[in-house]
Amino acid sequence: MMVPQQLKAGDSVGLIAPSSHQTKDKQHLIKEAVTVLENWELEVHVQPSYENRHFYLAGTDQYRQRQFEQFYTNPQIKALFMTRGGYGASRWLSFLNRDVIAKHQKIVVGLSDVTSLLLYLQKVSKMVVYHGPNLAGIQFLESSEKERTRQSLQEYLFQADHYPTHSVETLQAGTATGILTGGCLSLVVASLGTFYEIETDKKILFLEDVQEEPYRIDRMLTHLRNAGKLERLKGLVFGEMVGCHGKEGILWEMLADFFQNDPFPVAFGLPSGHGTYSVTLPLGTLVELDTTQGTLAFLPTR
Repeated sequence: MMVPQQLKAGDSVGLIAPSSHQTKDKQHLIKEAVTVLENWELEVHVQPSYENRHFYLAGTDQYRQRQFEQFYTNPQIKALFMTRGGYGASRWLSFLNRDVIAKHQKIVVGLSDVTSLLLYLQKVSKMVVYHGPNLAGIQFLESSEKERTRQSLQEYLFQADHYPTHSVETLQAGTATGILTGGCLSLVVASLGTFYEIETDKKILFLEDVQEEPYRIDRMLTHLRNAGKLERLKGLVFGEMVGCHGKEGILWEMLADFFQNDPFPVAFGLPSGHGTYSVTLPLGTLVELDTTQGTLAFLPTR
C-alpha cells in the first residue's frame, strides 16, 4: 500500500458530506471544523452546499458522488475529510470511474459509514487510508477528549514517521504481525459480495461498532466466519464497542466464547471509532498485535 504524502502548512484540503445530511441544529459544527483545520494552517475547500437533503442523505447519490470525485481528483487538494457518517456512502460507489480514481492517492479520513469508502479506496487506489474522526461531529469538536482525538489525527497528517503503540485488553493471548485492515463491523459485513469486499488473508483485522446488541454482533461475526474471512486471519482487535454490551453485559463473554478455538490473538478496547476518545488508525500499514503484553504497535514498512 502506498502511504499518501503528509501535509504541510498552506496545503489545501477538502471537507465533504458523503453520507447523511447535516441537520439544521448541527450546521454550526461545519464552520467549527473548518476553524480547526485553519488553525492547523490548512486552506479548506468546503462542499458547495450542506443544506442539500434527499431523504436522510446529504443530497442525491449522483450529487455526493460528483462532490467526492471532484475533490478527490483535484491535484491541489492534498487531503479529504468527512462531515459525518450515518448512512449512504456505499450507494454511490458504483458510480465512480475506477480507472480515474486509481490514478490518485491522497489522505482520506473517516469512520463509521465511511468504512465503505475506505475499503473501496484500498481496493482501487492501493493506498493507506485513515480510520479517523469525521470532523463535523461532537466527538471531534465538543467531547471531553477532543484534544487527544485531534492530536492523534494531527500527528498522522503532519508527521512522516509516526509509529505509536496503543494499549488493548486480552481476549485471547498471542502475538501476530500483519497489515491492519477493517473499520465499522456492520459496514465491513456489508462489503461482502461487492467489488470492494474486505480482504483479510494474513491481515490484522480491526472491528468496532456502536449501539449493537451482542446477538447482532454474534450474527455479523458468524457471517464473516461463514464467508471465510476468519480462516487465514493473523489477529483481531476490537474497538470499545460503545453501547454494545447489552442489558446483561455479556459481550465480553460472548466474544471469548466465539473465538476460543481460533489460533490467532484477539484483543479488545482499542479506542478508535465511536467513543469519546478516538485515535486515528492508518489502515494498510504494518502492526504488531501482542495480546500477552496488551499492545498494538505500528511498525515501519520501509
